[in-house]
Amino acid sequence: MRAAVTVLLGCALLGAVTAHTRQDKIPPNRCLPGQNCFPSRQALKEFAATLSGQLLQPFDAGYASVVNLNNARLTRHPYIIVMAESVADVQRAMKFARKHQLMVFSQISVTGASPRNTYDGAMQINLSRMTTISGLVDNSLRSEFGEVTAEAGASWDSVYSQARTINRDLVTGDDITYPVGDSVGNGAIGPLVKIYGLVSDNVLEVQIVTADGNLVTVDEYNVEVNFGEGLQRRTFDPSLFNAITEGGIGPWGVVVGYTFKLHAAPAGIVHVVVRYKLWEAGTYVGQNVLNFLAGAVPVLPDTWGGFINIEGTPSQTEPEVKGFLELNIFYYGLLGATSDYYFVDTITGFDSTGSLLSVTVNNRSSVLDYSRLQGSLPPGRYYGFSTFVQYDKILATEDGGEKFSDVLLFTLNNPTIESQFGCYGQLLGGASMTAGRNHSVVNPAVRSSYLSLQCALFWEGTGVDDSYFIDHALDYAAMFAPYGEGRYLGWHEEDLADWKHQLHGDQYAHLIDAKIRYDIDNFLWCPNCVGNDFRVDCRYNNEHRGLMISGYLASHRQNMRMRRRQQGGLLANHDFRHPYISSMTMHD
Repeated sequence: MRAAVTVLLGCALLGAVTAHTRQDKIPPNRCLPGQNCFPSRQALKEFAATLSGQLLQPFDAGYASVVNLNNARLTRHPYIIVMAESVADVQRAMKFARKHQLMVFSQISVTGASPRNTYDGAMQINLSRMTTISGLVDNSLRSEFGEVTAEAGASWDSVYSQARTINRDLVTGDDITYPVGDSVGNGAIGPLVKIYGLVSDNVLEVQIVTADGNLVTVDEYNVEVNFGEGLQRRTFDPSLFNAITEGGIGPWGVVVGYTFKLHAAPAGIVHVVVRYKLWEAGTYVGQNVLNFLAGAVPVLPDTWGGFINIEGTPSQTEPEVKGFLELNIFYYGLLGATSDYYFVDTITGFDSTGSLLSVTVNNRSSVLDYSRLQGSLPPGRYYGFSTFVQYDKILATEDGGEKFSDVLLFTLNNPTIESQFGCYGQLLGGASMTAGRNHSVVNPAVRSSYLSLQCALFWEGTGVDDSYFIDHALDYAAMFAPYGEGRYLGWHEEDLADWKHQLHGDQYAHLIDAKIRYDIDNFLWCPNCVGNDFRVDCRYNNEHRGLMISGYLASHRQNMRMRRRQQGGLLANHDFRHPYISSMTMHD
C-alpha cells in the first residue's frame, strides 16, 4: 500500500454497518514477564554481554522508536529486543529464547511490520542493523545476468542501486523503501512482476536461523545445516525453500539473508501517468473509465507494468470535484521499441470526456527511477484487506465490469465521516502466471489474477475502541468478495476464519509438511501463520515429553514413531528425534 491511497473524507456509509466477530488469536504457552520461568535481570545482563549488538528493554532509550509501528493500531510491546548486528547475534538470541521458552518474533522496520512481527511480552529479534550487500556479479552458474546477496535489513532501494552499477534490473516489492526481509516471504509483488515474475520466483538462496538456533543455507533443492566447528549436513529437500520464500514470514525461522537473480536492463523505460476525476457535482463522471480499465488490464501487453491508484480527496481547486483515479504504468523499453509500446494509444485514445485530467509521458533511465517516484504509506491507524481480482468472475455476467466499478465507486464515496478509504492495484499477469522454478507453493489465486487489489480504511484516534471502524473495513472487504479470490500475504485482513485457504489456497498441506519437518514443536508462532493453531504441551516429564496438543501433529508424530519401531530402528523406550529439534524438546 502506498501513501497515494489516502482517500476522501466522505459521507456516512449508506446502511448500517455489520458487527463482525473478530478472529481469536490464541498463542501457545510461553514464559512471559512476571512469571517464574522468565529470565532474571542477571540472566538478561549476561546474555546482553554475549551480543555484538544491543539489548533493549521497555525502560531503555531507543525502545519506543523500535516498537511504535507505522500502523499504530498494531503496536505491541515486546519485553526483550535484540538489535542484532550479526548472524551470531540472531543464533544466540534464538537459543536463549528456547532455553527460557520465550515467544520469539523478528522485525526489521516499523513501516513494513505486521501482526506477524511483534507480540506483547515477547522477544523481538530486530534485523534493521543487518544491511550488508555483497556477492554482486554480472554472470553466474545460477543466473545468466548475475546475482546479488543482501542481508535482511537492506532496503530494496539500496540493493537495486547496487544492481544498477552493472546495468542490471532487480525484481522488488512495490515499496522500495522497505527492507527486503519485510516482504520476500510474504509474496512481494512489484513493478516488474509481469516481466520477470514474482519476487519469490527470483530468489536463488536464503540463509535462515531455524528454531534450534542453527544457521541453514537453503536453495531450490538443498538444505545445508551449519552446526559450527566445521560440521555441516546437506540434504535434498525443496520444501523449506518454498516455505520460506512463498509461505509467509515468521513460522520457519529468522531469515538473515537472500540471494537474488538479476536481469538485463533496457536502455530506458517510458513512464506514462493518466489522471482522471471520478466524481463531480453529484455525478460519477469516472464510471466509464473504470469500466474501460476493467477490460483493458487483462489485455495489457506483458512489457507494461505498474499500478492503478484510487484516491478520493476533494479537489483543492474545484469544490465540486472529489475522487481521482491514476493509471501509473511504464513500458519496459525505449519509446516505440516494439509494437507493444503503442498500446499506450489505446489508453490515451479512450474517450474519457468529462473525466480526463492529464496525460504525461516521460522517459526514465530505469525501473528504479520509476519506483523512487512512488510514495510510502504514512503513519496512522488503519485496517487493510486485499483480494486477487479474478477476471473470469467479473466476466461471468454481462454487467460484471460495471458492478465491479460500482463497488469501487461506492466504497470511495461512502466511508464514515471520521475515516478515509483507498485502494491500490498492482498489475499482474504475464510472467507472474507461471512458476519461476520447478517447485512452487504460491496460492494459485495469485497466478490466475491480473490485479492485486490492496485497500485500507484509515482513521484518527487513540485506539480506545477501533471496532466500529474495523467493522466498516470488513464490510468493504465483503463487497469485493464476488470478484476476487485469495488474499495477499503482505496485506490482508487480520480476521480471516478461512485464512489457510485464503492465504495459501490448496498449498497449505505442503506448507504444514515443511513446518512439521523443521519446527515440529511449533516453537515459532505468529497469527495466521502456518501452524498457528497448533499448541504445545510444555510439561516436560515422562508422561508428556512435549507432545503437541494438536491432534494432527500428535498423530503424525506418533505414526512416525510407530513406523520406526516396526522397522526396528527405534527402541520401545525411545522417542522419535527430529534432526532440527533441540534436546530441550525431548527433555524428561
